[in-house]
Amino acid sequence: MLMEPIATLTSREAQVLNLVAQGSSAKEVALILDMAPRTVEKHLDHIRLKMRAKNRAHMVAKAIASGLLPNI
Repeated sequence: MLMEPIATLTSREAQVLNLVAQGSSAKEVALILDMAPRTVEKHLDHIRLKMRAKNRAHMVAKAIASGLLPNI
């Protein structure tokens, strides 16, 4: 099965994705990155759409499979 190319994430989206992949909630990510929880949710929506993922778990799985999260 060929992996489809993953769209380029912004540095902030990559930070959010990394923290979510480590198990942080949107509220926890917001506290860590000093932003509103709704902003984190918007970043997650953009990441999910860019990666063509069905949900957050699928988004993280695709990121790991594509090498976007090498530390996980």
